[in-house]
Amino acid sequence: MQVLGRRWEDFFACPPVGLGYIPEDRLGLATCHQLVLVDNFLLTTRRRFSKGPWLRRAPAAACLQSLMADFEIHPANPRLSARQLSGGNLQKLVLAREFYRRPKLIVAEQPTQGLDIGATEDVWRLLLKAREEAGILLVASDLNEALALSDRLAVMYRGRLVDIFNVFDKDKIDHIGQMMAGID
Repeated sequence: MQVLGRRWEDFFACPPVGLGYIPEDRLGLATCHQLVLVDNFLLTTRRRFSKGPWLRRAPAAACLQSLMADFEIHPANPRLSARQLSGGNLQKLVLAREFYRRPKLIVAEQPTQGLDIGATEDVWRLLLKAREEAGILLVASDLNEALALSDRLAVMYRGRLVDIFNVFDKDKIDHIGQMMAGID
């Protein structure tokens, strides 16, 4: 299978981890805006790029440079700070970092919030490919996004799980607004 011109397996260069997290606040929770991109990459991938207590930034920068090309992150300079990237490119950096770790489950919380149409499509395409290798728990308030990316939906109202159903269940989809309003 090909993703951005490369085999999907090529993105997974390290042993799998249990959980990957893509928060909705990419500039506050997912990255540190004052740090350079290679240090942001090392936030969750440092185990592979450390020797004793020392971080090996040169190999991490080379790996990040390759991921930036694969995920079409522009400008592709690991020495830039996170605040110098657009929201879409910063979100693709977060996806690249988390996919690189080979998680078995990815929690994606509002992954396209605030992104332009092109970046949203890139994120959707990457998440659809990622679910072939990992389970994805998508937390979304955008119903169209949830329907486009999901196999099953869980509807909650006031912290209570109302229903879980397949996205192809037309009857449930027709009544999803009522479920979201807490009407049984």
